[in-house]
Amino acid sequence: MALFRYSAINQFGKTGSGYALSLSEEALAEKLKKHNSLLVQAQRIGWSRSLNLGHQEALFHEFAAMVNAGINLSEALGLIGLTESPYQSLVLRWKRGIESGKSLTQMTAASPEIDGRIVSKMVQVGESTGALGQNLQQLAAYFASLNQLKKRVISALLYPTIVLMVTIVAVVILTLYVIPMFLEMFQRYHLELPLITRFLIGATEFLRSYGLVIMALILASILVLRFRRLISRRWVYKILYRIPFLGNFLHHFMHLTLLRSLSNLLLSDIRVHDALTLLDGIYPDPSKSDALKLVAEKVVKGDSFSLSLKKTQLLPEKEIRIVQIGEDTGKLNEQIQYLAEMYENKVNFAISSFLALFEPMMIVGLSCMIGFVLVGLYLPLFDILSGTGLSR
Repeated sequence: MALFRYSAINQFGKTGSGYALSLSEEALAEKLKKHNSLLVQAQRIGWSRSLNLGHQEALFHEFAAMVNAGINLSEALGLIGLTESPYQSLVLRWKRGIESGKSLTQMTAASPEIDGRIVSKMVQVGESTGALGQNLQQLAAYFASLNQLKKRVISALLYPTIVLMVTIVAVVILTLYVIPMFLEMFQRYHLELPLITRFLIGATEFLRSYGLVIMALILASILVLRFRRLISRRWVYKILYRIPFLGNFLHHFMHLTLLRSLSNLLLSDIRVHDALTLLDGIYPDPSKSDALKLVAEKVVKGDSFSLSLKKTQLLPEKEIRIVQIGEDTGKLNEQIQYLAEMYENKVNFAISSFLALFEPMMIVGLSCMIGFVLVGLYLPLFDILSGTGLSR
């Protein structure tokens, strides 16, 4: 059972609202229907279940295909809602809202499961210009590009993550089981241990004593960094930008996300200052996010896009010059698309370079770690076999 806050219209045309427990929105709608009321909107109280980029891409691709085929909105949403999917309850809620007299723009703006600001603006432009199907298809392309970018980064990080996890498991096994067995044997023989072995034993005892504490601190740090409101993350990004390779990659990745999103919005005939306002918060770095807000404010006041970028230095000088050429020639969206493709190539090259360098570096690192452990354990064994180093 879940708690819903809902609004409904009764048989006399009066609108009312309240709270109710129900298994789903569909069950709530049926319950209200028995009381001669039509559910207009329902919002689950508690954790919101946002649709991921892939689901949003599938939703708008299917929706656009039906609208372009000439099917009216209510019927199209009803057809989509017939199939069980992560967005089934969402489209059925849109259907009920449209049947009650609301516009699709209003319904998308009030949907926390999706990026409501961008979607509702593109839908609004589509409804006002009669190109709703085209804008829905553009939304599908927008989420597809973001989803592909996300998948590319995740796939690049998957192999290093697996190797890192295997390394951590190997260290845990060595620390908890293998090295303690050798340590007991060394203690029985009262060996005068070499420096490398003493260091290895010290590290093992430290990890056995404080390993759980270290893991708890790491997990706590990740959770704290996960919630933006708890701390200012400006200093985190200042540190990340100074890390070789990672700093440039983050800059390129963030600029790519902005330019790809801006290109899709401009392609839907949304004006530059509206598009920049909608993209507020697209940068995870607070400093870049503040700079983007300042750019939007300057454009709204009448400054050109390129001049605003130059004042805030949000993009490099070369990219700003390309934007200026687009403004001068009336082909801004084409230049933004060009910049997005340029940064996409940079991101792809960075990922390829990282994977090409990571494997040999990881092999060397693991070899050094294993060699260090083996040398630390076998040097005392050689002393035992040769009879040297014994103190009894």
